[in-house]
Amino acid sequence: MEVRSNGDLRGHGRVSADFFAQLITQPRRESRILVGGRLRCEFGAPAPCIAMAEHPVHQPNDKLFRSTFSELENAVAFFQNYLAADLVTSLDWSTLRQQPGSFIDSELTGSESDLLFSVSSESGEAFIYILFEHQSREDPWMALRLLSYMVKIWERQRANNLASKQKPFLSPIIPVVLAQSSEPWRTEPRFSPLFGQGASPAHTPDFTFELIQLVSLGYEEMRGSAAGVLSMRALRADALGELLHAMVFDEILLLSASESAVERLFRYISARDIDRNAFRETLNSFHNKNLKEKAMTLAEQWRQEGMEEGMEKGREEGREQAQQSVIDVLEVRYGRVPEGLAEKIQRERSLAKLRSLLLHALKSPSLEDFASHIEA
Repeated sequence: MEVRSNGDLRGHGRVSADFFAQLITQPRRESRILVGGRLRCEFGAPAPCIAMAEHPVHQPNDKLFRSTFSELENAVAFFQNYLAADLVTSLDWSTLRQQPGSFIDSELTGSESDLLFSVSSESGEAFIYILFEHQSREDPWMALRLLSYMVKIWERQRANNLASKQKPFLSPIIPVVLAQSSEPWRTEPRFSPLFGQGASPAHTPDFTFELIQLVSLGYEEMRGSAAGVLSMRALRADALGELLHAMVFDEILLLSASESAVERLFRYISARDIDRNAFRETLNSFHNKNLKEKAMTLAEQWRQEGMEEGMEKGREEGREQAQQSVIDVLEVRYGRVPEGLAEKIQRERSLAKLRSLLLHALKSPSLEDFASHIEA
């Protein structure tokens, strides 16, 4: 299912097929466009892969973004609805493939995420790079940050180009920013305004980027696949502090999306700071019997998982405290504890054994006597 709207809500930056075609100077080959936050390892002819490191994903909104739009159906529907129409028609979406790697700075992994796909075009090789941005404040330097990521893409292309001994060339990049913020951005989605007025065009690099601001889109105006729209609605609602909004729990969309997409959505919501009773009441209010049963089953499953996780966390914290207590007592009685002995205590996982070691630490006449009880 694809959700559409008649309104033009693609953001301020317009990237057209004309711009796309003008940047491509290479003869026709197996064309690839990179969409998202990672780059394909081969560019034209086979070459050794110069990889970009994957950053671990810890933020729930990053996980929702990546897991949703890593699915090709959702990615295709998103790009077809939010890129310029003439650009969309110039691409062969049946060739869309996700690419490995990430280009964001390591210190920003907690506030943004990226995805990259390849897709064939009519004219030649190009890249489309999508950055999911969820920092709390607008970044007036976004265009410069995007440029730094684009340079990383070109650097990897250059490395692959050198490795395969191909003729030097760089492919154009069409950047897209999906912003999850509570306030609209005022930043112009273009690079050259950073230079101010009067800058010489001949000496000023320039590009525009698609800026898609969730806060500026009404829930009913969001377009794409059912799973994609559900995720965008949830991300918008979360930024606005209304995650239990009725539009996030649209039964028509939920019934149109896959089971994995529905579970992914509910898991995201359950992991946030929400009213648990209100969440369960919302799930229980579904009219569709199968959807209601599935939702309530998942809710109970997550409750059990949460209890078990809490119990295990408590056990782990208890072990760490017991281990440190043994070491503290030994340090008070005997001064510095040998590193090897401390490591053996920290490797002990049994709480019963640690309680026994604590008693021996209090009573043993020497460190040697205490150490004899560790192996016992």
